[in-house]
Amino acid sequence: MIKRVEINYRGIFQKNLGKKIGSDIVIIASRMGRIGFSNGRYSDSPERNGIPCKYFAFVSHDLSEEELEAECGAKLDIDLADISVVLDDTMTKGVEPWGWHGLRPINEKVQEGGTLLVATRKNHEELLQFIGRKPYEWSLATYEGDPSFGGLWVFRDDLTHERTLGAVAGVDPDIIGIEAVEAYLREKHPKELFRAEAARKAYEEVRTTSRTVKLGEGIEWTHEVPVLPKWFEFSEGAAVPAVKRHFEMGPKGQARNETFKRGTTKTQRPVVRHCF
Repeated sequence: MIKRVEINYRGIFQKNLGKKIGSDIVIIASRMGRIGFSNGRYSDSPERNGIPCKYFAFVSHDLSEEELEAECGAKLDIDLADISVVLDDTMTKGVEPWGWHGLRPINEKVQEGGTLLVATRKNHEELLQFIGRKPYEWSLATYEGDPSFGGLWVFRDDLTHERTLGAVAGVDPDIIGIEAVEAYLREKHPKELFRAEAARKAYEEVRTTSRTVKLGEGIEWTHEVPVLPKWFEFSEGAAVPAVKRHFEMGPKGQARNETFKRGTTKTQRPVVRHCF
C-alpha cells in the first residue's frame, strides 16, 4: 500500500513551505515505523514567481525504502493522489504550471475517495464554483488560513507548516497520526509548545469541515487538456511548420499566429523528443 500526497504551492513564494511540509511528513511517518519518501517536481528548480508547482510525499506500511523509491521516484508527476494539498486557494480556479500542458483543474489528481485539502477562508460552495466535476465521489476539506508567501531564501514562520501537518493527519491517519505530529513538534521546539497546539487545532478543524463531494458537483471543465503524443508517434527529425501568412489593408493587416495567441493557449507548448 502506498499513500500519495501532492502539495500544490506557488513557485518561489512558497517553495520552502512546500518542501518543509513534504519532508516533515516523511520524517513523522518514519518515526511511526512507516517508510516515507518525498521529492519535488523540479530537480533543477526552474520555478518562476507565482507559477504553480508541486512537491510530493509518499508513505507505505509494507514496502521497503528501496521499493518505495523505485515505485515513486522515477516520475515527475503522480497519476492519483490520496490527498492534494492546496496552499493558495486562488489555485482552485485552475492551474497553468510550468511543467504541464493546458489549464488543469486543481482536483485533477484526486482519486475516488481522496481529499482536496485547502488552506482558505472560503466555504465549500464558494470553492466548488471553480473546481471541476469528477465522475466519482471525493472529499473537500478546509482549514482556515491565508496564503503564506515567503521568498526563495525566506521561510515565513506563521504556523502554516504546523497546521498543514495537523490537517493531513486529520484527513488520513494512515499517512501520519496527530499524536506523532505533536510529539515531533514538541521535540523539535521544546520551548514553543504553541506549534503542536496549532497542529492539533487544524486537525480538529478538518475533521469538522471535511465533506463528500457528490457526483456532478462542481463545474464542467471547458478548457481542453492537450494530449501529448506517444514516443512512437513522433516523426523522425524535426519539422516546424511555418505560420500561415496573409496580408490585408489596414493597421492589422499582417497575419498573426492563429494557434498561439493569448490566454490558455499559451500553455500548449511544442514537444520535442531527443533520441541518441
